[in-house]
This record gives sequence, C-alpha cells and structure tokens, in this order.
Amino acid sequence: MKKLAQIQNDELRKMQKIREELRIQDIEKLRRARRRQNEIMARIQAAIVQIPKPPTNRNLKAIEAQKMLKKKKEAEEAFREEQLINRLMRQSQQERRIAVQLMYARHEKEVMRQNRILREKQFQERREKEFREALDREAAIQKQENLEREEEIRKIQELHDQIAAERAEARYRKHYHMCQEIMNQILDLVTKTGEYREITNRLIPNKLMREWKEFFFAGYPLYEKASIDPLPSEPTTEQLLELEKQNLLDDNDYEEYKDMAGEWSPPQSSGLKAPAPNNNVLGYVVADCCVLGKLYYSGKSTCLTHLTQGFCVETLLQEALQAYHHGEMEVIRTVLILNKKKPMKNIRY
Repeated sequence: MKKLAQIQNDELRKMQKIREELRIQDIEKLRRARRRQNEIMARIQAAIVQIPKPPTNRNLKAIEAQKMLKKKKEAEEAFREEQLINRLMRQSQQERRIAVQLMYARHEKEVMRQNRILREKQFQERREKEFREALDREAAIQKQENLEREEEIRKIQELHDQIAAERAEARYRKHYHMCQEIMNQILDLVTKTGEYREITNRLIPNKLMREWKEFFFAGYPLYEKASIDPLPSEPTTEQLLELEKQNLLDDNDYEEYKDMAGEWSPPQSSGLKAPAPNNNVLGYVVADCCVLGKLYYSGKSTCLTHLTQGFCVETLLQEALQAYHHGEMEVIRTVLILNKKKPMKNIRY
C-alpha cells in the first residue's frame, strides 16, 4: 500500500509539473502572438502613404470617415486578437486535457500492470504451496504405509516365530512323553520281573514272559494305574506346600539311591562298595592334577591315553559332522531353547 501511494504521489507531481510547463508555454505563445501583432501593426503604419489634406469641408468628412475606418479596423483587430487568443486558449486547454488523460491512462496502465504482477505472484505462491502440501501429504502417506507394512511384517514374523516355537515345543513334549512312556514301560517290565523272581525265587515262564513282552510292544501297562487327584487350576497354599515337601522327599530318595545310602545301601556280605561321596569344593582337583601331571599321582599317562582315544579331535569332528547331516544339531538347539526357561535343579560339581 505504501508503495502504491508513493507511485500515485509521484504521478500527481509529474502531472502538476506538466501542467505548469503547459501554462508557461501558453503564456509564452501569447506574448509571441502579441509581439508579432505589434510588429505587423508597425509595418502597416510604416506602409501607409501620407495623402495631402483635402479642403476643409472635405477634410471633416474624410476625418470622420478615417475615424470610422480606424474604429472599424481597431474592432476587427480586437476581434481577430480575441479570436486568436481564444483559439490558443482552446488549444492549450485541449492539449492540457489530452496530457491529463494520457497521464491518467498511463497511471491506470501502471496500476493494472502492478496488479497483474501481484496477482501472478500470488497465484505462483499458491501453486507452490499446494505442490509442497501435496508432496508432504504423499510423503506422510508413504511413511505411514511403510510403518504399517513394517508393523504387519513384524507381527507376521512374531506369529511365525511363536508358531514355530509352539510346534518345536509340542514336538519336544511329544518325543519327551513318548520316551518317558517307553522308559516307564521298561521300568514296569523290569520291576514286574524282579517282583516275580523275588516272590517265587524261580525263573519266569516263557509264556508269561511272552505275554509281558506282547503287552510291552503293544504299549499296554503291566500295572493298574493308581487314581491320583490332579492339582486344581488354582491350588491353595497348603497344597503347594505339600507338593514342595513331596518333591523334597523325592529328591532325597533319588540322592540316596544314587549314593547307595540308607535303604539302598548294599549288604556287607555282597562285597559292593558305595560310590565315593561327592566333594563340591575340591572334587575337580584330582582330575585336574591327573591331566596336568601335578604332584605324585600315578596313572597319568594311562589317563591321558584314554582321554585321547575317547575325545580325539578327529573323532569329535567326525561325530559333529554326522550329527549335522542327520539333523541332530537342530533338535539339540530346539531342546536348549525350550529348556532356557526351566530352572536347573540338583546340579552337583
């Protein structure tokens, strides 16, 4: 707005200056016209021929006629001068009017040009803004689509890993339960045989042994299963405490069986020796000294020979390659992954 007002003030000053110049030019033209008229009158007066005066009677009439002629000429000259002045004034006013119109038209043209430039600039800025907004929208949509695609891929991968883990765990549990069932059946068969030999103190008849084998191969139990009440989904504190006590007793029974102590201790007449008690602190020192050759233990070379034969690098490498080709490495890895969450109990060093 300030720039437009300044432009208008400059145009008005130019118009006033032009008007002043036109007025000065008109005055100068008027002066030149009067000067020229005076020169013409002076030449006319100089060209007048002096005629002798007529007689008295004729002089009066001639004087009156001259006066009338002079008045007439003066009136004509005044009329001519007035017409000339009016014509010059009309010309100057018309020129002044044309100049004003030209200046106004030029001003209007400049204003229209400035408005057109401003409007085109506004249109250009609006188009650039809309283009930038469209690019930003497309970038935001593309980014959102990428995030959604990554989230979907992550969910699919998590679902795939979860399904794979569940399948591996189900396969592991299936094999574990299968092996456990087979081991239980073997234990039942062994226990059944031992009970029969202990009660009858005789060998088992072939027919009975074949029947037991058929039951074993068919997967039928040799003993009737006892009814055990399972724990509820939300056991009480007393039930959990009783379960912990039972687990503790089972662990103690297993330790006694492994160490051949308590009820599992062999009779003195049998000549069997119980295994040496495990030393949790210094149990590894003996093996370490045997391997390193420290102190005065005997049999170091023999021990190392057996270790070399049992744990040769080539033998271990060959076994590892065979396990890899048979797919045993994957099974072991799966079992290790599944057993990571299970606490290790009763580990003795």
